[in-house]
Amino acid sequence: ALFLWTQVADETAMPPGDPRRLAFVGEPEVAEVRGVRVRTWKRSYHGAWKSDAFCGGTHDLHRWIEREDLLALLRALGYADIRIAFDEPQHKFGPALSIFARKGP
Repeated sequence: ALFLWTQVADETAMPPGDPRRLAFVGEPEVAEVRGVRVRTWKRSYHGAWKSDAFCGGTHDLHRWIEREDLLALLRALGYADIRIAFDEPQHKFGPALSIFARKGP
């Protein structure tokens, strides 16, 4: 089982013109993982990681995965029971959600 809180890219929650998209760099990168087409967006934190108040990673450029691709990948990895909570598509920094996922028998 796993529990994950993350922010994701989501075309519906962040349509073109949404100011939260300004941190994305370029077009999405596409890879195939376990037969699933996975799109990730490069995202800059514009040096925020230098601040003691920042709770993200230690590097400026990260990848945000598309929400539906993340869920599809979890299913492809054998997580049959997927529960979403704390779904915040309008989170001020970008769509966020928690996922509890458990592999089936």
